[in-house]
Amino acid sequence: MALDPEMASNYIAHRRIGDQLVDEVVESPAGLGGGELGRLLQAGMDGPQDAAPRDAPSALRDFFADGNAEPDW
Repeated sequence: MALDPEMASNYIAHRRIGDQLVDEVVESPAGLGGGELGRLLQAGMDGPQDAAPRDAPSALRDFFADGNAEPDW
């Protein structure tokens, strides 16, 4: 029996909700080696806030662009 049935129900209802951008990032670099993927991720984090590495897969560029967008709230 759950200590907090409402929280447990909420968890169950939402545990499979995905994040489209992250899902695509995870799927896109299949052809990249771990070192290359690490380089692209690091470059995206270290670079200008409005740009991701030009040689990164489009899903990774979209991910960084979305992360730099001003939230609606």
